[in-house]
Amino acid sequence: MRIGGGAPGPGARIRAAAVVAQKSRLLYFRGFAGPFCPPDLPISRRDPRVHDPVAAGRRTAFRAIAVQAVVAGLVAAAFLVQGPRHALAAGVGGMALVAGHALAATFALGGGIVPARVAFGRLLLGILGKWSLVVVVLAIALGAWRLPPLPMLAGLVAGLLAYFVALNFGNRNER
Repeated sequence: MRIGGGAPGPGARIRAAAVVAQKSRLLYFRGFAGPFCPPDLPISRRDPRVHDPVAAGRRTAFRAIAVQAVVAGLVAAAFLVQGPRHALAAGVGGMALVAGHALAATFALGGGIVPARVAFGRLLLGILGKWSLVVVVLAIALGAWRLPPLPMLAGLVAGLLAYFVALNFGNRNER
């Protein structure tokens, strides 16, 4: 037994190699099924098995926007009973919100993983852009096109409710 800080002998290297050989199953990188990635697989076929919350959020947001667009179309189709102008007003109200949510999702979730201040700023910019777009489209539809306001409001509210329902109850398997 050696006391002190001298250089290790050749026996220490053999013991270190034995420990590494025993513990090699612990050397997993990026979630692969083995200790190292097989070199014969192309990079496109490697599955890193990592969770990207930004990409998951982007997919969820655009899935909810698609549900919102379908609901806006259904509300516009329901207003066809009252006439084409009422149906157009309901469609414009719903689609203004669809375009606003798409703009907000693109702003807020389009830049990848960023620091918290940048992410919060992008979120605020996306929300500001969404509501600005909605107000401008509704003002043009009410002022220039003289569309009826009640179907437009019905399309807007139905689209907003569909968006929130799709966000909250749409994909329970990704959590």
